Amino acid sequence: MGSTTMFFRRIFTVIALSCAAILTPVAASTASAVNAFEWNYTTDGDEDGYINCTSVAGGQPLSGIAGCFHPVGDKFWVSDYQRDGLSAALYWFNYNSDGTMYRHGACVEKRGTGNNGWCNKDFREGSEIKFKLCFLDVPTGVFGDCGRLVSDMTA
Repeated sequence: MGSTTMFFRRIFTVIALSCAAILTPVAASTASAVNAFEWNYTTDGDEDGYINCTSVAGGQPLSGIAGCFHPVGDKFWVSDYQRDGLSAALYWFNYNSDGTMYRHGACVEKRGTGNNGWCNKDFREGSEIKFKLCFLDVPTGVFGDCGRLVSDMTA
């Protein structure tokens, strides 16, 4: 084998190994693009907090829970008005413009019947928001019955 052939083989090997080293972290970061589940508990709210919301959910089939999304300030409002030992939770999803999920989490009203409040988030402008209301057993973190998915909202 000539010295020119050996030279090109070494160059090719160096290029191939360099490309593999560069592309490996990119593949790893793409696989973990969705952030960890975000748990938030409400802070004091106003019983009429839903008035300025763009999308409100509640009532049947989940009597005892109400919630909504307020795009100014990216806030969720949650109300628990059923004495059942479970908390009211608003389970939300945030999607990139290409439709891939970026973030998800829950806004939980765990202070008991008759309480309501806000969870203040900070979403990318123009990203899609979807949510549904669920009953939640806070000690175990297990979601119970959930209502329909509310969608077509943007941050």
